[in-house]
Amino acid sequence: MHHPIRQAIPGSILLAGLTALAATTAPAGCRKQEKHSPNLRSPEDAAAVMRQEAQSSLSAIALAALHGYRSDRVDRNGMLLGKQFPASTGLTPKEPCCKSPDLTCHPKDEEWSRPTWKALHFKPADRHLLQYEFLSCNAPGHEQFLVRAVGAPGCGNKYLVFELKGHPITSERLPSLSEITKEIHERMTGQIPREKLACPK
Repeated sequence: MHHPIRQAIPGSILLAGLTALAATTAPAGCRKQEKHSPNLRSPEDAAAVMRQEAQSSLSAIALAALHGYRSDRVDRNGMLLGKQFPASTGLTPKEPCCKSPDLTCHPKDEEWSRPTWKALHFKPADRHLLQYEFLSCNAPGHEQFLVRAVGAPGCGNKYLVFELKGHPITSERLPSLSEITKEIHERMTGQIPREKLACPK
Protein backbone atom coordinates (compact mmCIF):
# COMPACT_ATOMS: atom_id res chain seq x y z
CA MET A 1 0.00 0.00 0.00
CA HIS A 2 1.44 3.35 -1.00
CA HIS A 3 1.44 6.37 1.28
CA PRO A 4 1.49 10.00 0.11
CA ILE A 5 4.87 11.70 -0.24
CA ARG A 6 5.67 13.64 2.89
CA GLN A 7 9.07 15.17 2.27
CA ALA A 8 10.80 17.43 -0.22
CA ILE A 9 14.05 16.97 -2.08
CA PRO A 10 15.76 20.31 -2.71
CA GLY A 11 17.95 20.90 -5.70
CA SER A 12 17.62 21.17 -9.42
CA ILE A 13 14.70 19.47 -11.18
CA LEU A 14 15.25 17.85 -14.54
CA LEU A 15 12.34 17.27 -16.89
CA ALA A 16 12.54 14.48 -19.43
CA GLY A 17 11.07 14.92 -22.90
CA LEU A 18 9.92 12.27 -25.32
CA THR A 19 12.38 9.36 -25.58
CA ALA A 20 12.76 6.61 -28.13
CA LEU A 21 11.59 3.08 -27.43
CA ALA A 22 13.98 0.18 -27.88
CA ALA A 23 13.53 -2.54 -30.52
CA THR A 24 15.59 -5.64 -31.27
CA THR A 25 16.60 -7.15 -34.61
CA ALA A 26 18.70 -10.18 -35.42
CA PRO A 27 20.68 -9.75 -38.66
CA ALA A 28 23.10 -12.53 -39.59
CA GLY A 29 22.03 -14.51 -36.54
CA CYS A 30 23.14 -11.84 -34.08
CA ARG A 31 20.60 -9.97 -31.96
CA LYS A 32 21.20 -6.26 -32.03
CA GLN A 33 19.35 -3.54 -30.15
CA GLU A 34 18.20 -0.50 -32.08
CA LYS A 35 16.19 2.57 -31.19
CA HIS A 36 13.22 3.75 -33.16
CA SER A 37 10.72 6.55 -32.90
CA PRO A 38 7.58 5.43 -31.08
CA ASN A 39 4.39 5.09 -33.08
CA LEU A 40 2.09 7.44 -31.18
CA ARG A 41 -0.98 5.94 -32.85
CA SER A 42 -0.13 2.66 -31.17
CA PRO A 43 -1.72 2.51 -27.69
CA GLU A 44 1.17 0.40 -26.41
CA ASP A 45 3.91 2.72 -27.70
CA ALA A 46 2.08 5.86 -26.60
CA ALA A 47 1.37 4.46 -23.12
CA ALA A 48 5.06 3.64 -22.65
CA VAL A 49 6.08 7.20 -23.56
CA MET A 50 3.34 8.64 -21.33
CA ARG A 51 4.48 6.51 -18.42
CA GLN A 52 8.05 7.73 -18.71
CA GLU A 53 6.92 11.34 -19.05
CA ALA A 54 4.62 11.07 -16.02
CA GLN A 55 7.27 9.53 -13.81
CA SER A 56 9.63 12.41 -14.50
CA SER A 57 7.15 15.29 -14.56
CA LEU A 58 4.89 14.36 -11.64
CA SER A 59 7.90 13.80 -9.40
CA ALA A 60 9.31 17.19 -10.42
CA ILE A 61 6.03 18.98 -9.71
CA ALA A 62 5.53 17.25 -6.36
CA LEU A 63 9.05 17.98 -5.21
CA ALA A 64 8.74 21.63 -6.19
CA ALA A 65 5.44 21.89 -4.27
CA LEU A 66 6.89 20.31 -1.15
CA HIS A 67 10.09 22.29 -1.28
CA GLY A 68 8.19 25.53 -1.89
CA TYR A 69 5.89 24.84 1.05
CA ARG A 70 8.89 24.58 3.36
CA SER A 71 10.45 27.79 2.05
CA ASP A 72 9.73 31.22 3.48
CA ARG A 73 7.79 33.49 1.14
CA VAL A 74 7.03 37.19 1.30
CA ASP A 75 4.37 39.37 -0.32
CA ARG A 76 4.94 42.55 -2.34
CA ASN A 77 5.38 44.52 0.86
CA GLY A 78 7.98 42.16 2.24
CA MET A 79 5.63 40.65 4.81
CA LEU A 80 6.17 36.98 5.62
CA LEU A 81 3.39 34.78 4.27
CA GLY A 82 2.02 31.64 5.86
CA LYS A 83 3.16 28.34 4.41
CA GLN A 84 0.92 27.07 1.65
CA PHE A 85 0.86 25.17 -1.62
CA PRO A 86 0.24 26.98 -4.91
CA ALA A 87 -3.40 27.50 -5.88
CA SER A 88 -5.25 24.83 -7.82
CA THR A 89 -5.20 25.07 -11.60
CA GLY A 90 -7.05 23.05 -14.25
CA LEU A 91 -5.76 20.80 -17.00
CA THR A 92 -2.94 22.41 -18.94
CA PRO A 93 -2.84 22.68 -21.86
CA LYS A 94 -6.59 23.08 -22.22
CA GLU A 95 -6.79 21.03 -25.42
CA PRO A 96 -5.73 17.34 -25.49
CA CYS A 97 -2.48 16.60 -27.28
CA CYS A 98 -4.34 14.30 -29.71
CA LYS A 99 -5.86 17.38 -31.36
CA SER A 100 -2.43 18.36 -32.64
CA PRO A 101 -1.45 17.10 -36.13
CA ASP A 102 1.57 15.26 -34.72
CA LEU A 103 -0.41 13.97 -31.69
CA THR A 104 1.85 15.83 -29.26
CA CYS A 105 1.51 19.03 -27.27
CA HIS A 106 3.90 21.91 -27.85
CA PRO A 107 4.17 24.12 -24.73
CA LYS A 108 2.90 27.67 -25.11
CA ASP A 109 4.28 30.37 -22.82
CA GLU A 110 0.84 31.84 -22.15
CA GLU A 111 -0.36 28.51 -20.73
CA TRP A 112 2.67 27.65 -18.63
CA SER A 113 3.22 31.18 -17.31
CA ARG A 114 0.19 30.87 -15.02
CA PRO A 115 1.06 31.66 -11.36
CA THR A 116 0.71 28.04 -10.23
CA TRP A 117 3.05 26.59 -12.85
CA LYS A 118 5.52 29.42 -12.32
CA ALA A 119 5.49 28.77 -8.58
CA LEU A 120 6.17 25.10 -9.30
CA HIS A 121 8.92 25.96 -11.79
CA PHE A 122 7.28 23.61 -14.25
CA LYS A 123 7.02 23.68 -18.00
CA PRO A 124 7.08 20.47 -20.08
CA ALA A 125 9.66 19.63 -22.69
CA ASP A 126 9.25 20.85 -26.26
CA ARG A 127 6.98 17.91 -27.06
CA HIS A 128 4.81 16.00 -24.60
CA LEU A 129 1.75 13.75 -24.53
CA LEU A 130 0.07 14.60 -21.23
CA GLN A 131 -2.13 17.33 -19.82
CA TYR A 132 -1.35 18.37 -16.25
CA GLU A 133 -3.52 19.46 -13.34
CA PHE A 134 -2.54 20.67 -9.86
CA LEU A 135 -5.04 20.63 -7.00
CA SER A 136 -4.31 21.95 -3.53
CA CYS A 137 -5.87 22.45 -0.11
CA ASN A 138 -4.38 24.88 2.40
CA ALA A 139 -7.02 24.62 5.13
CA PRO A 140 -5.30 24.35 8.55
CA GLY A 141 -4.76 20.72 9.43
CA HIS A 142 -5.73 19.56 5.93
CA GLU A 143 -2.80 20.83 3.86
CA GLN A 144 -2.29 18.59 0.84
CA PHE A 145 -1.99 18.56 -2.93
CA LEU A 146 -2.70 16.27 -5.84
CA VAL A 147 -0.89 16.47 -9.16
CA ARG A 148 -2.50 14.66 -12.07
CA ALA A 149 -1.47 13.88 -15.66
CA VAL A 150 -3.88 12.61 -18.32
CA GLY A 151 -3.47 11.30 -21.86
CA ALA A 152 -5.24 9.03 -24.36
CA PRO A 153 -2.85 6.29 -25.57
CA GLY A 154 -3.08 6.00 -29.34
CA CYS A 155 -5.70 8.78 -29.23
CA GLY A 156 -8.38 6.23 -28.48
CA ASN A 157 -11.39 6.55 -26.16
CA LYS A 158 -9.55 5.46 -23.00
CA TYR A 159 -7.53 7.78 -20.76
CA LEU A 160 -4.38 6.88 -18.89
CA VAL A 161 -4.36 8.78 -15.59
CA PHE A 162 -1.34 9.31 -13.34
CA GLU A 163 -1.74 10.83 -9.87
CA LEU A 164 0.59 11.77 -7.04
CA LYS A 165 -0.44 13.12 -3.62
CA GLY A 166 1.64 14.97 -1.06
CA HIS A 167 1.45 16.39 2.47
CA PRO A 168 3.96 18.66 4.22
CA ILE A 169 6.00 17.57 7.25
CA THR A 170 9.28 18.72 8.77
CA SER A 171 11.06 15.36 8.92
CA GLU A 172 14.79 15.48 8.25
CA ARG A 173 14.77 12.28 6.21
CA LEU A 174 14.52 12.79 2.47
CA PRO A 175 13.06 10.05 0.25
CA SER A 176 15.03 8.68 -2.66
CA LEU A 177 13.93 9.26 -6.24
CA SER A 178 12.82 5.63 -6.51
CA GLU A 179 10.62 6.08 -3.43
CA ILE A 180 9.03 9.17 -4.97
CA THR A 181 8.31 7.41 -8.26
CA LYS A 182 6.64 4.49 -6.48
CA GLU A 183 4.05 6.89 -5.07
CA ILE A 184 2.61 7.56 -8.54
CA HIS A 185 -0.71 5.79 -9.04
CA GLU A 186 -1.76 4.80 -12.55
CA ARG A 187 -5.21 3.85 -13.82
CA MET A 188 -7.17 3.60 -17.07
CA THR A 189 -10.58 5.24 -17.30
CA GLY A 190 -13.24 5.95 -19.90
CA GLN A 191 -13.29 9.70 -19.28
CA ILE A 192 -11.09 12.50 -18.06
CA PRO A 193 -11.30 12.50 -14.24
CA ARG A 194 -13.01 15.43 -12.55
CA GLU A 195 -12.42 14.49 -8.91
CA LYS A 196 -11.28 17.33 -6.66
CA LEU A 197 -9.57 17.29 -3.28
CA ALA A 198 -11.81 17.28 -0.23
CA CYS A 199 -10.96 20.59 1.43
CA PRO A 200 -12.81 22.24 4.35
CA LYS A 201 -13.94 25.81 3.66
